[in-house]
Amino acid sequence: MATAHSKNSLREKLGIYQTASLIRYATLEAPALFAIVSYFLTEQFLFLLIALAIMFYFFSLKPNKLKIGSELRLNREEQMQFNKENQELN
Repeated sequence: MATAHSKNSLREKLGIYQTASLIRYATLEAPALFAIVSYFLTEQFLFLLIALAIMFYFFSLKPNKLKIGSELRLNREEQMQFNKENQELN
């Protein structure tokens, strides 16, 4: 995210945010899948609880415009451009 703050265009910032989000989601997906497979192999409910906890956390990370704007620290002009729908990004 620190890289995104130094970029000038909104398009570049959103691209970096998208990449960072995908990496974050992938790092959560792997342990959740491992916990699910472990549950099916061992039938221990602890693994299922771990998988469910990771999935709930995963769903809490769902991006929205407010969260994206605050994490990218968009200035007023970028925020206005980001909030407009069907507009070409610079």
